[in-house]
Order: sequence, then C-alpha cells, then structure tokens
Amino acid sequence: GRSAMLNTTINGITTFYVRAGGSNQCPTIGTYTVKDNSINLSYSKEQTICSVDTFNLDVRNTDPNDILTISWDGDPIIIGPKNVLNPTIYCSAPGKYRLFLTATNQFGCKLVDTIVITAVTPPNPDFTIEYDCGSLTVKVITAGGRKVIWDFGDGKGRGFDPMMMYTYEKSGNYKITLMVDSICVRSLTKELPVVLINVDLRDRVVSCHGETVELNPGGSADYEYEWSPITGLDNAKVPNPKATVSKTTTYHVLINDPRFPGCTKEDSITVFVPDEIGLVTSSDTTLCEKTKIVLRANSNGTDISYKWCDESGKEIGTGKEISVEPTKSTFYIIKATDEFNCVTED
Repeated sequence: GRSAMLNTTINGITTFYVRAGGSNQCPTIGTYTVKDNSINLSYSKEQTICSVDTFNLDVRNTDPNDILTISWDGDPIIIGPKNVLNPTIYCSAPGKYRLFLTATNQFGCKLVDTIVITAVTPPNPDFTIEYDCGSLTVKVITAGGRKVIWDFGDGKGRGFDPMMMYTYEKSGNYKITLMVDSICVRSLTKELPVVLINVDLRDRVVSCHGETVELNPGGSADYEYEWSPITGLDNAKVPNPKATVSKTTTYHVLINDPRFPGCTKEDSITVFVPDEIGLVTSSDTTLCEKTKIVLRANSNGTDISYKWCDESGKEIGTGKEISVEPTKSTFYIIKATDEFNCVTED
C-alpha cells in the first residue's frame, strides 16, 4: 500500500516493511512484525443427535499453545460443566436447540459463535417374528429406510435387510437381536423357542370293514402326543395309536417336544370307512348231470371289480358273471374289490 494506514489479513506471524519520506528527504525503512493470536477451533455449526441420549459436543482446539477460557450459554440442555470445550448435553424431546459459545485466549482474543443442535426421535427397534411351530425357519420383519443388523443368536446367523428368513440348524431357545443405526443406535432382543417337530401324517387312511389301522407309523418317541377323540383308540398318548372304528372318523393330535415347552404342533388324520360293497351272488345249485351254468354276482357299489376263483384259489374269470361246467361237486369263490381296494368275498 502507499497510504499511512494499511488494512489487511494475516495468518500466523507476518512481517511488514514500511518505507517513508518526502521527495526532498532520505527514505526511512521500518520493520513491523505482527502475530495473529486469534482462536482456532474446529467444530460443526449444526449437529444432529437423538433425543433422550447424552452427547458430548465435538469442539476441538487446533492451536495447542492457546490457553482458553470457555463459557456456554443458551438452551438449558447442558448437563455437565459449562467451562469445557466438549460439554455433555441432553435433549429430553425432539426439537432445535441453540448453544452460544464464547472462547477467550491468553491474548484477550475472543471467538463468539452459535451452534444449532437438532434432536430427532430415536429409531424404533421393534420387530415382529413369524414362526410356525414345528419348523426351524423364522421370518423377522422391521421398518425399512434405515440401517439394520440382525443377529439370530446361534453364533452364525446375521442379516442386513428389513425382512429376513432364517433357518436354524437345530432346535433351541434363541435370542434374536435387531440393531438399528440411523442418527443413533437402538437395539431390541426377543427370545424364541425354535422347535423342529417332524410329523408327516397322511390325510386319510382307509379302514376296510372297520378293520384296525395305525395312525402314525414311524412316529417319534421323542415327542409327547395327545390324540382326540379317544373313541376307538387303543392309547391316546402314544406316537402310533391303533384305531378301530365302524364309521369315518377324523382324529386330531397335539404334539410337543418336552425339551422345549411352549411349542405345540397340531395335525389330523381321517380314518375313512367305505360303505360295504353289498355283494350278492347266485345261490347254491344242484346238478344231476354235467352241464354248463352261469354264475352271477352284483353289488350296491359302483366301480367294483369282480374276480372268480375255483376251490383251489385259481382265477377262472372276471366280471359280474361267468359260465362254468363243473365235473364234480365243487364251490366257486367270488371276490369283489371297490375303488379303495377293500375286498368282499363269497
């Protein structure tokens, strides 16, 4: 500059040189050293936190040689000392809060600024579990639009999607934990008994003529069973009871694993007793001499197959009637079979 006053900006220690004098004077050169003692802090003027969380403001002094005196003022959210750079704050409800910072160093330099704190509602870590008792597979669901981390509690299963399907390797009581990370972290743990109950009942078992049938061949003795109704059962608390009924009956069963209480699987099976075939045959016949005769059979049912046999059991014909020519006194056997493979013979 060429005037008697200079306005400029300095950073750190700066040396200025000044030459002064008139046209008829010898010039004089002066040296001036100026040191910038302003306060240098690093911080964000706007910070977002979760309400009902305690939080330490992140304000840093970037000049280790400065000796600072700190004071805070404004909203009453500071719950710790107000003479430190990183006070502890607590917002009891969502909203915007303003804090006023004043910092003074040993040179009398001051920094005055405002920091805006935005407190938001914390994320809700709640989730639902969909589980069919008797299976090893669970489905977990939570709200989307945020970072989620699932821990399925078996030391192996983890996931990162709002909806997850997971299959365990074995039965057990597992703690499923969801951690939600948005502005802040929240987590929730729910415990669930996961129990594998292997039951494969047939929809229907056919009892021809009301004969005794087994309801659950191969049923496991590791489980507890409760069959109902008890009518016609030899034992209502065994894996594979025997049923003897004269009419179609549906049995229900409740199955649980006593090692993991709280999970009961329900299933059912129908004992189907078909209508009797109602076989009607030709009456006994007396012959005086060798001659052909026709043997006839009929029934009340439809879709009935007929098989004729001689007295030795050898098949000699099919259909509702056959022609025979006996050479001696003999008898013939007619077997009628319905669509359920039930057989009536005469």
